[in-house]
Amino acid sequence: MWRQGSYELKFFAVAFLFCLGELLSGPTPGVEEIPIERCGRLPVITVSVQGKALRFLVDTAATSVLNIKSFAGGQMTAIPVTSFTGTSLTSARQVILPEFVLGGYRLHDLRLPAIDLSPIVEACGGQIDGILGLDLLEEMGATLDLKNRVAIMGSPVDKSEETIQKEFLKGHRICMDAFNSGDRDSVADCLDPQVALFTGSNEVRGRKAVIDYLLHRYFKAEPPARFDLQVRDSRFLGDAVWFGYDLTISLPEGTIKAKGMAICRRSQGRWRLLNMHNSFEEKS
Repeated sequence: MWRQGSYELKFFAVAFLFCLGELLSGPTPGVEEIPIERCGRLPVITVSVQGKALRFLVDTAATSVLNIKSFAGGQMTAIPVTSFTGTSLTSARQVILPEFVLGGYRLHDLRLPAIDLSPIVEACGGQIDGILGLDLLEEMGATLDLKNRVAIMGSPVDKSEETIQKEFLKGHRICMDAFNSGDRDSVADCLDPQVALFTGSNEVRGRKAVIDYLLHRYFKAEPPARFDLQVRDSRFLGDAVWFGYDLTISLPEGTIKAKGMAICRRSQGRWRLLNMHNSFEEKS
């Protein structure tokens, strides 16, 4: 029998509308501004490569390349390099970067040519570790605002709802796998910093508080709890989605079934859980 009295239903509706209003009236999700610095007269942006902060010249007329003096290793090969003079083949070392981070955007196993950028370093009078060209700017959905000296990072706006839905469902599967494997860090990355979880008897707010609740309630079970959440009735609005679901939680003492509704929002290129309301059946 569902534990849903008229008060609980009223509370659910008010809380849901409040959180949806908070979502739609707040800052545009999925948009981030990265400051652009200057090296002489040249625009420069700071990126992170394997946790190390590096300075990249921003050039929308060029192919992204690395400064060979900043990166060791790699294999020499003929690589097409584009600049304002056109595209030509040049002998360069190809370097594989396990992780390349700009703001909240991450690229993995990135292959870039590395050449000697000493003339550019001398021209600007400061360290330059690479050139961030149009190829990577487009891949990360970046727009340059040179007047205000920021790079605007945002999710592409021309995706179809079908494509967005596939991305959302892919992210959902990743998060379910993370939960069922007990990967606490990956589960935390599936949660919005302002996440709120309503269990019917408890209200838990904030990423840390929700992780602590899950750790105490489910992760410490032996054998560990398993979640199966089936999405239904999803509705997308820009970088927000709200959906109904059927939830089954398998615990050592029995199986819990629930129905509920949740809100996710997309930020920094991925979907994260913002709000979740459950209405539980009795254990079987």
